[in-house]
Amino acid sequence: MSKKIETIKKILRIPLWKLPYPRILFTVDSSEPKYESEIAPLLEKFAAHQVPVTLFVSNETLSGQGNYSAIQEIFRFSERNRLPLEIASHGFRHYDLSNADPCAVIEKINESVSDFDRKGVDVRGFRAPFLSIEEKYRDILSAMRGNNGGVRYDSSTCFESSLLTSFFHILVRKKCPHKIGAMWELPISALDDYHILQKKGRGERFAYFYWVAEANIWIRRLNYCMLLFHPYIIGKNLVLLDKLLSYCRDRFPPECFMTCVQLVNELDALCIHTVLPGSDQQEARA
Repeated sequence: MSKKIETIKKILRIPLWKLPYPRILFTVDSSEPKYESEIAPLLEKFAAHQVPVTLFVSNETLSGQGNYSAIQEIFRFSERNRLPLEIASHGFRHYDLSNADPCAVIEKINESVSDFDRKGVDVRGFRAPFLSIEEKYRDILSAMRGNNGGVRYDSSTCFESSLLTSFFHILVRKKCPHKIGAMWELPISALDDYHILQKKGRGERFAYFYWVAEANIWIRRLNYCMLLFHPYIIGKNLVLLDKLLSYCRDRFPPECFMTCVQLVNELDALCIHTVLPGSDQQEARA
C-alpha cells in the first residue's frame, strides 16, 4: 500500500500543462530488431500513412550481437520512403534497471548513447527496458544535469498496469510532457500492445477502440498523446495497426504527428518565450 501511495504522489507532482498544439507520437520498443520479419512490415504501415515513428532500440542483443545492421536497414528504408524516423536508446542491452541506483542508471544511459554516437547514430532520447526507472525517474533526470551525454529527453514513464489505472489517469490528467532539470520527460499515454493484446488477452477490436478513445481523450485534454508498440506483438496484428494509423491520419491534421525529438525541439523553443510548468526557471524560483 505504501508503494502505491508513493507512486500516486509522484504522479500528482507532474505539472498539469496543455500543449499549445495537438501532438501525436507513435513509438516502438525493440531490444533485438529483426528487420525483415518484424521491423520492415511495421515501417511499411507507417510509411503508407506517412506517420513519423520513434524506435527505441538497444545497442546489443542479450547474447552480445550488435543491432547496427538492422538500424542501418531502418535508416535506408526511411530515406527511400521519406518517412520521418528517429532512433533512440532502449539501453545498451535489455536489462531491468529497477534495482540500479540513479548514478548507475546514468552511466548505463551514457554508455548506450556514446556507443551509438561512435557508430554514427545520433541518439538524443532514452527509454528504460521494461519502463524500469519510472519510480525513480525524477531523481535520475535531476542528477543528469550536466551529465546527460547529449540525451535531451526520457520516455520511461507510464504508471499503468490495468484498465483501472487508465481510468485513474484520465481523471487526474497528469500525463503531459514536463521538464526536470535540463531533461524532458515524455510520458506514455496509454497501455501498450503487450498489456492489451497479450497480458490482458483482449482482441483487436477492443485494442482499436481503446487506443482510439485514449488518443481522442488525451488530445482533447492535453494536446498530447504517445502510444507504445512492440514489433513482436503488433507485428502479428498489422491489420489493427493499419486501421489505427488510418483513423488517426483521417482524424488529425498531418502536422500533429511527430517523432519524440521533434517534439522536444518544439518544447525547447517554447521555453525561450514561456516559463513552462516544471521547467528549470520555475524550479529555480521555488
